[in-house]
Amino acid sequence: MRLQLLAKDIQSGEKNCPGVSDDLDGDEFVLVGPTVDLSLVDNVLPGEGAVRIKREVVIEAVQKYLAAR
Repeated sequence: MRLQLLAKDIQSGEKNCPGVSDDLDGDEFVLVGPTVDLSLVDNVLPGEGAVRIKREVVIEAVQKYLAAR
């Protein structure tokens, strides 16, 4: 899996978390952020997780992804 960082929280400084990366070898995004208590999320399947990430970071990532296409 090769990941290309698309966007990150500007408050993270030199770190890339929370952030959104594009999986260059697949058709998915990878999100990194603080984990969420799975008892608060509906329909989580085995092996899945949930993270918190600011809306602005996701929007920036999608805009960069679409502009590169």
